[in-house]
Amino acid sequence: MSIELSQETMKKLHALKNIVDSFTDKKMKGISQYAEVILDIGINSILNNLFRENELLQDTMKTMFERNPDFVGKFIADMIKLGKLKPEEKWRSDIT
Repeated sequence: MSIELSQETMKKLHALKNIVDSFTDKKMKGISQYAEVILDIGINSILNNLFRENELLQDTMKTMFERNPDFVGKFIADMIKLGKLKPEEKWRSDIT
């Protein structure tokens, strides 16, 4: 599987490589492995933010997402559309 990233995103990914190296002793094999680590951190950050009011719910949703990402992803999207979950407004402006 492959994904296309803009030059700007690749530049950021390469810059984050140094940060990842600073907090892990694990030897990464190529930029794809760095991208995977950075995406995992981002996913956890999103889930933490959505369920910031309840640490137990945060942990539960992250575990459920690990086990069944398709179902949990669709569930969370539905809850946002129904107004039951409120992502940070900043996210919307970052996307547009």
